[in-house]
Amino acid sequence: MLAAALVAVTMTAGMLLRAAGPTPLTANVSHPVTSAWAAPILLGLALATPLPPLRWAAFARLTVEAARTLVAPALAVLALYLIAHSGLIDHTAGGVRLLLLGDNWTTLGFVCVRLCLVVVRIGQIAIIPGTRRLRLALLFAGTGLAFGAAQILASALRAGTVTLSCGLAALAAPLLVAGLDLRRIPAR
Repeated sequence: MLAAALVAVTMTAGMLLRAAGPTPLTANVSHPVTSAWAAPILLGLALATPLPPLRWAAFARLTVEAARTLVAPALAVLALYLIAHSGLIDHTAGGVRLLLLGDNWTTLGFVCVRLCLVVVRIGQIAIIPGTRRLRLALLFAGTGLAFGAAQILASALRAGTVTLSCGLAALAAPLLVAGLDLRRIPAR
C-alpha cells in the first residue's frame, strides 16, 4: 500500500533528523520559514490518509483497530518520556547510558513500524485514496523532502549537514518518481 510506504519514508526522514540533532530545519518561532519544508510533507500525508467510512459499524471497527494497534507504542513513548524526565539519564555512565540510548532508538523505531501498520489496517476498513490523491500525496511529500535537503545544503556549515541533506534527497527521489509514475495509471 502506497500510503503505508509514504508513512514509512516520512518516519525515516524524521528519524534521520532526530539522529542529526539541531539542523537548519529545526523549527524556530522567530524564523518560521525554516519549517516551511514540512508543510508539503504534512499535506502529502493528509492526502494519503484513508477516509473514515460513513457507516457507524465500520467507523467503530476502525476506531477499535487503531486503538488496538497504537496502545503498545503509546505506552512505550510514555515510558520513554518518564525515563527522560526522571533525571536518570543525567546520572548514568557507560553501559547503562548505552542501554538507555538504545531504548530510545528502539522505541522510536517501534513507533514508526506501528504507525505504518495502523495505516495498513485502517486501509482495509476505510476508503483508500484514489490514484490522483496518492499521486499528489507522493509529489507533495517528495517536494517537501527535496526542499528540506536543499535548505540544509544551502546552509552547509557542518560536514554532518551535507550527509543529512543527501539522506533527505535520497528519500525524496523515490516519492517523486512514484508520484510521476502514477500519471500512467487511470484515475479512480
